[in-house]
Amino acid sequence: DIKACTIRMRLGEEDQIVTSDGDIRLEVDATHLIEEANVDALLHNDKLLPHWTEFANALIQYPPFVDHYLSHDDVNTVFQISNIQLLEPVCQQLNRALKNNRFKTIVFENNHFHQAELSWIPDLIDSTPKLEEFAYIDNVTTAPEFFRLWETIKKHPSLERVTLDNCFPTAGYSMLSSIIHEGLGEFTKISLNDNSIEIPSGNNVFRDFLASNPRLRELHLEKNELDDNDANSIAQGLRTNTNLRQIYLDGNPIKALGVCALGNALVNSSNLNTMSDCNHACRIFFENEFWDISSINTFSKPNMNRGGKLFQMLC
Repeated sequence: DIKACTIRMRLGEEDQIVTSDGDIRLEVDATHLIEEANVDALLHNDKLLPHWTEFANALIQYPPFVDHYLSHDDVNTVFQISNIQLLEPVCQQLNRALKNNRFKTIVFENNHFHQAELSWIPDLIDSTPKLEEFAYIDNVTTAPEFFRLWETIKKHPSLERVTLDNCFPTAGYSMLSSIIHEGLGEFTKISLNDNSIEIPSGNNVFRDFLASNPRLRELHLEKNELDDNDANSIAQGLRTNTNLRQIYLDGNPIKALGVCALGNALVNSSNLNTMSDCNHACRIFFENEFWDISSINTFSKPNMNRGGKLFQMLC
């Protein structure tokens, strides 16, 4: 895949780099190799260094058509490396190639970084002036490494969408608390799936955050340790939140009481006033046996959701 992607860039194979919707996507993914070998990731091998060098050189010397696409503000430009270990020699090559790059989306997934290599990631974010989305997935990171990464993320002027899935299994709540109190409100999407987030008893971090009505539109909290108390806290915050459009909670140990609290934040048929005061903007995704709450607020416009609920009550 490294060699193939390099050849595509050098030859300007537009149909292989430009997606059907006109976006640029450069991706090196070893999924098929690790599936064949039944391993977690393609580990570092010095024999691959010449290929990484050529890849970095090609990345610097894009053919003219790629530069043309990169110059358009409405085109999304994606750089992604998945299921390949990235150690210092490779990171040095990538760092050289990606200085002041024009990518808008950068994704690192399952790269088995060592601590020495992680210092490069904040530098990369800093040197990507047009970055709008950053994803860091299945890369376990210690608390000190996370805080340095987060300091860089929250200060970036154009970054709006952040994915940090399965990165902090031993410091999930500390990570969540820092993000919520120090900048989550500046983003339109945040994903913290599979981080063993467990909220201390009596803590209403979700209620207070959501009730402040940040500009956040999409929140992913799947596969954590959120319970009925957390669901109730989310429900309370949603009552006065008009910006959040989607929240994902699958894989959390939320039971009937929590589901009812979430559902009642979206639908309360006691009377027309209680229904009108519900949240009509957010759709909650949580598969469960008690109540299909994901079928509520399916319209993109809150007024349409509100009108539909009131109409059903009057029929």
